[in-house]
Amino acid sequence: CIASTSRINAMGTYQRLRARRTPLFGIRDRSIETRSSLESEGNQSEKSVQPEGVIEHLEDGSFNGKSVRDMYTPERLERLKTLVANRQKGIIVVLENIYSYENAAAVIRSCDAFGVSDVWFIRRKTDKLEKALQTDTFQTISSGASRWINTRIFQSTAECAEELKKEGYISVATCLTESSVNIFKTDMTVPKVALWLGNEGKGLTEEAMELADICSMLPMKGMVQSLNLSTAAAIFLAEIMRQRGASVEKGLAAPESFNFQESEQEVMLDQMLMNDILRRNKQSVQPVAKKAHWEKRVNMR
Repeated sequence: CIASTSRINAMGTYQRLRARRTPLFGIRDRSIETRSSLESEGNQSEKSVQPEGVIEHLEDGSFNGKSVRDMYTPERLERLKTLVANRQKGIIVVLENIYSYENAAAVIRSCDAFGVSDVWFIRRKTDKLEKALQTDTFQTISSGASRWINTRIFQSTAECAEELKKEGYISVATCLTESSVNIFKTDMTVPKVALWLGNEGKGLTEEAMELADICSMLPMKGMVQSLNLSTAAAIFLAEIMRQRGASVEKGLAAPESFNFQESEQEVMLDQMLMNDILRRNKQSVQPVAKKAHWEKRVNMR
């Protein structure tokens, strides 16, 4: 019977694929969870970790008496060190009341591409957002970039703006108003800049625009006076990178002005690894990000 033969062949293929799978980080309570060895090299290189008691052990940068760095192969660790060395200092992207988590994931992907390590969310219902940040869908849309980005959630615009001001950031609101300045004529070479983006329908709130230091906009030539959220974020970030690079080339800024020092990179690397392990185990990264390293990160940014 052709149907029976096909079924047998299919089962044989399934068994062969199952046999080729290799252990990876435990997911939820399923410590034997596996992924196919056909996954990317980056995902293959991490060693297996059991999920029990992850948060408790990771708060001091270790797990079962071992450094979190021991959980990664030397090759993978070197790649992550290069990633940290390329991170841009003094840039935070703020997303206010974003409707679509898919758009937020796309923005995070753009942030990672331009070396931005911090994305802050303003959302009243933080519980849903925290869960969304850890879903497989969010990971997929961000192409895995969310594993390497620090996120922080605020329940109000005023609270976020106050924290940025306390840390010495210049808030740049992306909005189309009569007072908005062309992004290509806005000086974005300040040591610390926070780029604010609003939701897909109404943009930034009046409160956010009033609290901002600068209102900046992208010049539009078409009938539609707006862009997709992640597209707008990418253009603004590209302009910030261009201006920073130009200031270094002209001798207006030192090459190391916009990069983290080696000691700061060490702190970032440990936090990045811990957050990655927690995400792989489907546990919230917020306690660790805030409690273990947040005080150090404030001085670094």
